[in-house]
Amino acid sequence: MIQDTPADVHELTYDSNELFDMFKCYLQRSNTKYEINLIKFGVRLTNLKLNGISKAKGRVCNKKKFDVKLLKKHFMIGCQITE
Repeated sequence: MIQDTPADVHELTYDSNELFDMFKCYLQRSNTKYEINLIKFGVRLTNLKLNGISKAKGRVCNKKKFDVKLLKKHFMIGCQITE
C-alpha cells in the first residue's frame, strides 16, 4: 500500500471497514492464519502509536489517515542503504 504510492500523493485515507478488508485480503494472499475482528484490528492499529497514522471521525465509521512521507521514512521505504 505505502510502497506503491506515487511520489505526489502525501496522504491516504481509508475507512475502518475498507482497511480491514484490505488486511483480510493480505492475509489470504500471504496464506497467513490470523484471527481478528474489526474492533480488535482498529485497536491494535491505534496501539502501534506510529507517527504518520492518525484517526479521523466519519459519519458512519472512523477513518485512518496515513501520512505517506512519514511512514516511508519510518519504514525506510525507497531509501538507499549503503554499506
